[in-house]
Amino acid sequence: MTFALPYLVFGALLCGFATAVIADRRSSRKMALLDWHDLVAGLHRLDMVELSAVAMDYLAPRRGPD
Repeated sequence: MTFALPYLVFGALLCGFATAVIADRRSSRKMALLDWHDLVAGLHRLDMVELSAVAMDYLAPRRGPD
């Protein structure tokens, strides 16, 4: 019975990979069918204060204690 364990693990990994590929293909096909108005409707408003804080942390990182 122990000799079948690697085959079972490989089969489970293969099924998981196939499921991920199928889900990705289905998602990209769904996105390709959307028109411009659907894409714009999916946008969310950003808080500019928080966005600028993240940008400033990236552009001028603060040195902390090492």
